Amino acid sequence: MKRILRKIWHWGVLLGSGLALILLWPVVLILKLWERVKFGRQMPGKIFRTRIVATAGVLLILLVWFLFYFRFLPSPRATDEIIPLVINQGESFRQIAGRLKDVDLIKSTLLFRGTAKIMRLDRKIFAGRYDFKSGQSMFAILRQLSKGGATAINVTIPPGLTARQIGKIFRETIGADSARFVQLTEDRLFIQSLDLPVKNLEGFLFPETYNFYWKTKEEEIIREMVAQFKRVLLNELDYHPTGILKDEMKNLVTLASLIQKEGFKPEEFPLISAVFHNRLKIDMPLQCDPTILYVLPPLNRPIMPEDLQIDSPYNTYKHYGLPPGPICNPGKEALEAALHPASAKYLYFVHRGDGTHTFSNTLEEHNRAIWLLKKNKNS
Repeated sequence: MKRILRKIWHWGVLLGSGLALILLWPVVLILKLWERVKFGRQMPGKIFRTRIVATAGVLLILLVWFLFYFRFLPSPRATDEIIPLVINQGESFRQIAGRLKDVDLIKSTLLFRGTAKIMRLDRKIFAGRYDFKSGQSMFAILRQLSKGGATAINVTIPPGLTARQIGKIFRETIGADSARFVQLTEDRLFIQSLDLPVKNLEGFLFPETYNFYWKTKEEEIIREMVAQFKRVLLNELDYHPTGILKDEMKNLVTLASLIQKEGFKPEEFPLISAVFHNRLKIDMPLQCDPTILYVLPPLNRPIMPEDLQIDSPYNTYKHYGLPPGPICNPGKEALEAALHPASAKYLYFVHRGDGTHTFSNTLEEHNRAIWLLKKNKNS
């Protein structure tokens, strides 16, 4: 009911102001004609000018009130609520006005469009995601749209995702083209421009919380993620590749990606890293299940023995050493663990089912740990 009464009041003021502006000018003409009839001649200039000034003063007061009403008074939806709205590239001003009216941010699309046209702002609207306050005036909304005051969107990329999964997150949060995103991670010319000695950006898209605007270009997103990767690895972790070993940085990131996917708790990452380092030293297969999952279609079941026979260079059960490249985009803890493994002789680990692992030095210890876990699970 209050909302209906508010709308009646708004329209009443609007119509009243408009009618006053329309009707007062004829009053001036009527006064002039009446004086001619009464005096048989035109009213003395000084008197007429005085009345004109008085009438103009009234009109000016009404005009000031009219502008004050639409400049300072809150919109119909005055509840201090934040209303997000996405303005798409190529959207017409009529469409924008209509959508603002649909969410009660403006009272009249006609007045909004007319004001924007008079102020020459209807062709200066920037696309993006905007956070409007429900009590904003029409002029405040126009200023925000014309100055490009779009709101930056926080996008959190957790560690352990693939480039394809990251592209999907950016598509859902800022309207990025996920297919274009993935394509760029495999574009050799684009990768060369990033000064990375790799053929694919899988593993180099650093997981972090980023601030991007709606429809930020995919190239810009990737450049920022790679720049953050370099800041963390080269500056924070003080990594300095020697260049002596071929693919040194890629191998480090590949190992970190395996640690990231095998581990659940960062405090165990150095121990998992130690297992992989120890196996690599004695030329023992890494036997890392996540490398199998990386090349298989999504499974809704545990890995089966037949899955371990897949013919792929990523199959670390059949192929010795590291896989051809990273299997995910690791975080800082996994990169640090790859650089600094724990001082341990472990060669095996098994997941306990609670996010932690049991580590073993020998196959006999490992098999016993598996037996105990199964026993405790069945008891």
